[in-house]
Amino acid sequence: MRSQNSTRSTATTIGKAAKLAGVGVETIRFYERRGLIPQPLKPASGGFRDYPPDTLAQIRFIREAQELGFSLAEVQDLLTLRADPTPESETRGIEEFRNVVERLRGPDGCPWDREQTHETLRPFLIEEAYESVAAIESGDRGDLGNELGDVLLQ
Repeated sequence: MRSQNSTRSTATTIGKAAKLAGVGVETIRFYERRGLIPQPLKPASGGFRDYPPDTLAQIRFIREAQELGFSLAEVQDLLTLRADPTPESETRGIEEFRNVVERLRGPDGCPWDREQTHETLRPFLIEEAYESVAAIESGDRGDLGNELGDVLLQ
C-alpha cells in the first residue's frame, strides 16, 4: 500500500502537468484529442496517468508557439518535423520556418515582431540563451529543442 501512495504522490497527473506547463487541464485534453501530444496509458494497477517530462516540454512548446502566432496546424507541422529528422524534412522545416517569420513580420503580421531590431531583441536573446544552458544542464532534450527554437526566433 505504501508504494502505491508514493507512486501517486510522485506521478505527474494531468492536474500537475497543467500547472507545470502553465495551461489548463482542458487544454491538455484538447492537445491529446488533436494528436499534438500523446495521452499516457492508464496504469494497469489503477491510479492516475503519469505525464512524462517530454510531454510537458511539448505542451510548453505548443503554448509558446501559439503565443508567437503559430497556428495549431503549424505547430503540428513543427512537431512532425521534430519527430522525422530526415534531410527532406529539415529542408522543408527551414522553408516553413522562413514562411512563418515572413508572415509574422509582414504587413498583416504581428505588430510587435515588425517593430523588433537586433538591438531590441538583445535582452530576450540573452534570456533565451540562459534558458538553453539550463536545458542542457538538466539533460531534457525536449526542453533544449524548445529553447534553441526560441533562440532561433530571436
